Amino acid sequence: MAAPSFASGYQFTNTLNSLNRDHSLTDFVIDLVFQSMKGLDFLRQREMVDEVDGGLAATWTVNVGKSPNTVWYAGDQDLPVGSINNNVYTAALDWKFLDDALVVLFTDVLMNDGSPDAVANYVTAQLDITKMSIVQGLATAWITNTFLLNPLAVDGLAGSIDNGTVVPTYAGIPVTAGAVGNLWGCATQTNYNVTGSLLGNMQTLDVAAQIDNARPDFYMTNRLNYASVIALLTTLDRYIQPDLARTTGSVDVSFNSGPLFIDSNVPTGVVSPSTGAGSGGFIYGLNSRYLKLVVLRGAYFDVEEWQKSQTNNTYFTRIHLGCNLVNFKPAAHWVLWNSGG
Repeated sequence: MAAPSFASGYQFTNTLNSLNRDHSLTDFVIDLVFQSMKGLDFLRQREMVDEVDGGLAATWTVNVGKSPNTVWYAGDQDLPVGSINNNVYTAALDWKFLDDALVVLFTDVLMNDGSPDAVANYVTAQLDITKMSIVQGLATAWITNTFLLNPLAVDGLAGSIDNGTVVPTYAGIPVTAGAVGNLWGCATQTNYNVTGSLLGNMQTLDVAAQIDNARPDFYMTNRLNYASVIALLTTLDRYIQPDLARTTGSVDVSFNSGPLFIDSNVPTGVVSPSTGAGSGGFIYGLNSRYLKLVVLRGAYFDVEEWQKSQTNNTYFTRIHLGCNLVNFKPAAHWVLWNSGG
């Protein structure tokens, strides 16, 4: 590898260039790559992240049936005595692992460290970008991934909020129509509609997802669907007393008292999972009570100590993530594909 020539960029033959330095307008790096990941941010802010110690899998227990022995009776009427051994299931998800690495040149570190011309610290800036890269990987997968799409990535909302249209099972339990699937899956919470009835269908799905006095408490979608919601809400604007001032448009929207926000990782311009046609996008209604990002202790974006390469003058570190997204009760959420996107 030829040695880089940085000096040529600073060899000036006029007075102005020779007596003046470039002036950087910022002391930080402006990012043009990473997208909004509001859904993941919300998950972490609401304490919906659990660090746990080991285990071969993430498991939880669910009931899928009632006792067959509950009966009204009179006198010496025979009473049923039936087994309920098949009413309790164990849901299980494998741990998923994500990794990233950063390599820095010792010579670059020397030229940057302490320089009065440095815009930002070389190592800190590069490490921040590496951290953002691994976070972005999780921010995308926790929404869009299924075990059929990428079995190595986390089990995302696309596979856990479903009625068998996308995947046949979630956590080893059927989501397709049937005695168990009708309880575990989201047969009534998946809808595909047109923009004109968007708010009405969102309301219908929200009512259907109310369980045990708990209902979805946050909502997320992409920019196109967000704009569709705003357009429908704007037509409902009213003049505000006492001065009859009219405020049109908004960036902070609540639906049924829960925040609705944009997450760039929610798919846009995708075909309907039901028909395989169209070009819309998704809106999710989510209940934070039944969602949890479970992380293995020691692998929650943990950064290793820096190590020196044995073959050249570079240093490297790795960042580790071991986790999975657990949807304890899929029927407590809903997803809508909006063809009007």
